[in-house]
Amino acid sequence: MNKNDFILIVDDDPNLRKSLSDILKSKGYAPEAVPGGKEALERIKEKKPAVALIDIRMVDMSGMDLMEEMRHQSPETACIVLTGYASRETAIEAVNLGAYSYIEKPYDVDQLLLTLRRAIEKQQAEEALRESEERFRSVAQLAVDAIVIANSEGKIIFWNEAAQSIFGYSEDEIIGKPVTFLFPERFVAGHQAEMEQMRSADKDQVVGDIIEFQGLRKNGREFPLELSLASWMSGAERFFSVIVRDVTDIQEAQRRVQLQDRLAAVGQMAAGIAHDFNNILGSVILYSQLLEKELGLSVEGRDKLRVIIQQADRASGLIAQILDFSRRSMMEPRPMRLVPFLKEMKKLLTHTLPENIRIKLDFKDEKYIVNADPTRLQQVILNLSLNAKDAMPEGGELRLSLSKVSIAPDQQPPLRDIAPGEWVKLEVMDTGVGITPEVMKHIFEPFFTTKEPGSGTGLGLAQVYGIVKQHGGHIDVESEVGAWTRFTIYFPLEKITAEDDTLIGIARVPRGQKETILVVEDDLAMRRAVTDILESLGYKVLVAADGREAILILDQHAKSIDLLLTDLVLPDMSGRMLCEMLTGKRSGIIPILMTGYPLGEGTRELRDKGGVTWLQKPLTWETLARTVRIALAWS
Repeated sequence: MNKNDFILIVDDDPNLRKSLSDILKSKGYAPEAVPGGKEALERIKEKKPAVALIDIRMVDMSGMDLMEEMRHQSPETACIVLTGYASRETAIEAVNLGAYSYIEKPYDVDQLLLTLRRAIEKQQAEEALRESEERFRSVAQLAVDAIVIANSEGKIIFWNEAAQSIFGYSEDEIIGKPVTFLFPERFVAGHQAEMEQMRSADKDQVVGDIIEFQGLRKNGREFPLELSLASWMSGAERFFSVIVRDVTDIQEAQRRVQLQDRLAAVGQMAAGIAHDFNNILGSVILYSQLLEKELGLSVEGRDKLRVIIQQADRASGLIAQILDFSRRSMMEPRPMRLVPFLKEMKKLLTHTLPENIRIKLDFKDEKYIVNADPTRLQQVILNLSLNAKDAMPEGGELRLSLSKVSIAPDQQPPLRDIAPGEWVKLEVMDTGVGITPEVMKHIFEPFFTTKEPGSGTGLGLAQVYGIVKQHGGHIDVESEVGAWTRFTIYFPLEKITAEDDTLIGIARVPRGQKETILVVEDDLAMRRAVTDILESLGYKVLVAADGREAILILDQHAKSIDLLLTDLVLPDMSGRMLCEMLTGKRSGIIPILMTGYPLGEGTRELRDKGGVTWLQKPLTWETLARTVRIALAWS
């Protein structure tokens, strides 16, 4: 039996029940007749009728009371009231309370069948609408984008799960609120004209272009979004739909790509100029240090030399920063424990930061071991700490925290690009003024600074970013304006034991023991400076301006040369090629390569093979002396 064929007749007159049943059966319906309201309620527990023909007056219950009960138990059933002339006003009242219609006794059969058919058609239409709404809700709830529907007053009447996830409000919290509640006032005002046009239109409308907007999450934070607007008429009322896409991750990915492109461009530029700059700076530094050690130099002259050396060091530092953030600097990573390292950094920062800044260390009693270059890692902590100092002019707290993070293959990582595995999380947090959203967009960009002209280069955080990436790590920053800023860095966990916790320096500059060193350098000033330094340290020095000259010297002095010190880039051949040729002629020669360039693919491969010591230009007296002495000692 079709559910729309089931008609329930409720009347205490047995003759009327029979006549109605016979008529409906003859027309293909499946009627059932009961004498009173109680029997009717029992019957609808088993099956819901499409239509109920209800006498307004019955012995056990009034038709009005029965309709009220059926409204709760079987709301999809259409009720048609049967009434005599005496209770016509009551029947009209029943219609006002939700009955589909009423039929007066004695009834006209054709009128009865017409009313019955229309009641069933109405129920079918409403059922189809309910099914359509259910399908819409089902699809809308599965949608990735937020779907919000508002009525003609702009009040929200539909809110899917994606909207809850994006904005943070539950359905109970948001239904009935104005849709403008979800957006900052300045953006709503900017598109007021479009909204008014849609509200006053006499037909359905869709805004063709996707609008870039800012949304407001429940926590008060703004976020970027894209939205599409549409409006339509249903009956006499206009409705609005807003489809919202959170583009925070998309914009962040674009920002990272743009940042990488900028870093690559600046890094390429840096690689092009670093060699020449470092040669120039190296000559300035070495000769200045050499002059500084001469006897008879006046105090005023010694002070001027120190200024020259300091300024050259500053210029060298800028080159190093550029190479750091472009991830082209020479690294010397080794396994190191971070707890002793941070304890030493705390001592350093205690003497560097103002007394009104408290420094706190927070870690468990674990071995946090990473494969890192201690000098570069010190630069990271120092840069972040100095930024924190600037953010806390009235004082505050700087907290350095360590913890371990284990990420399973099927687990959502804390940052998009972090691979599954074991990681050490280093957090640097201050209680300063925070970072505005506008500044946050450019936080790691090179040469971007909020400081006064002359107070900063804008390379500090870019350098931090590059060093972290060069260590295979990841960095993120969060901030609340006026409250705090937290930088979070993830380094791959090293699972081997680190024997030494700190680098061991050499207290004095070691001198040579009359060993012979072949210096190959095409830059005249640099060649002379290196030669003078080595000779002052007690070495015998042979010099060559290019690879061919170096080979001729080797043929003449093959047995006496102990060490080869060559520039990586020579006019006739590479320093790499020269190393291979000379060590092939005599395996006892110790090679040291000097470079003002960042390491490229080929040079990294040569370095990884071992047997070659590297010196990054610009050189200092101490670095050159120690590197040569250590290389000779290891031979």
